[in-house]
Amino acid sequence: MSVPSTPSKTGVPTTAQPPVRLTVRNRRDRLSDVFLVVLFLGCLWLPIATSLLNLQFATLSKENRTLAQLPTWPQTTAEFLALPDRLSALAGDRFGLRDALLWLDGKLRYHLFKEAASDQILFGRHRRVFLSSHLKGYPFSAIDDICGLQTSPDQIGQLAADVASLLDDVGRLVPRSLYVSIPTAPALYPEDLPRWLATLCRNAPSAVARIKVALDSKRSDLANRLVYPIETMQALEPIGPSIPRANFHWQDLGAKAVAEVVAERWLGLPKLHDVPLRMVTERSDLSQFIPGLDLSSVVGEPDYAQSGVIPCYGLPCVPELTPFAHAVAEITRFHWREGSGPKLLLISDSFGLRASRYFSEYFAMVIHVNPRLDLLTPERGRLLRLRLFELLKPDTVILLFHDGSVGSAKVADTELFGK
Repeated sequence: MSVPSTPSKTGVPTTAQPPVRLTVRNRRDRLSDVFLVVLFLGCLWLPIATSLLNLQFATLSKENRTLAQLPTWPQTTAEFLALPDRLSALAGDRFGLRDALLWLDGKLRYHLFKEAASDQILFGRHRRVFLSSHLKGYPFSAIDDICGLQTSPDQIGQLAADVASLLDDVGRLVPRSLYVSIPTAPALYPEDLPRWLATLCRNAPSAVARIKVALDSKRSDLANRLVYPIETMQALEPIGPSIPRANFHWQDLGAKAVAEVVAERWLGLPKLHDVPLRMVTERSDLSQFIPGLDLSSVVGEPDYAQSGVIPCYGLPCVPELTPFAHAVAEITRFHWREGSGPKLLLISDSFGLRASRYFSEYFAMVIHVNPRLDLLTPERGRLLRLRLFELLKPDTVILLFHDGSVGSAKVADTELFGK
């Protein structure tokens, strides 16, 4: 059967075209569209399905906070008004595949942009990781405090006065007492900060260095009671870093060196035991902020087998402090297997645990307490002071805090001595 011709505008007959059939390429495009729609809907519904079916997957991230819980039925108007926010927090913390998606987000951010999902973390140069802030929403605040970038001379004077007041109060109870401020990574390794920040931190002395100068000029009697062992820690670099590149806290190599220098140079004590180090691989304390990255470091840990020192960890080690269990984050005790000697009370933040191990080379008993001073009422603070100083009866007291928390001197003086 012939196809009829039709006249064109030019008067020349043309042949009518047959209907266009679906080509292979058209079918491929349509299948691609269907696949994308299915993939899109799957991405939307898979997390919902895992939540509804209560499917549990391996936890890929570990957060330093308590995730939102299912709220109880509201009993008051205030609880009813707060219900939407609580449900929103629950959905945000508990939706399906949350850990896997956080892991993927952290990994992609690092490898594509060299940034962390949390503003509390700063990736520096030479593979060093810095804790940028102790609180979410305040980036660079920890580095500002340590380098003293925004600390005025008046503030330095006030911080020096706070340290002096605390040393005076402790010294009245135990004359042989020191305040030891541990330098952290921004002060020890400013060259590892991003260039713009490294320039700022290198161009001026750190906040604690300025506090020490102010204290020396105004209270010469306290000149040797504020210890800032930055040179000791920097001198360890040929052996190993005092603070591993992926850590916020120091490792035992630095803690042992500082404990030995403080005991021998500032307290004049002989070493009667030696706690040797053995090297192990340890997960970074900053990993909790960086899901998707498995950060670890080779660090030292104590080997007590031949040291003659017996370690004890936890509240049962110092039963005198049992009434204050809620207000103490860490308690450790070390004592010699044989012999007698002086007793040390070490009051600290989270940097004190590692140091306490090596003060046992010089003290027959070391009692280490990391108090949560913000949980103490004035009366409870007075009672804790009585337990620490009058019941435990230490011969020496060391107050040990990292350089970013030098402001805690005022808190400690207020809570323990009512200032």
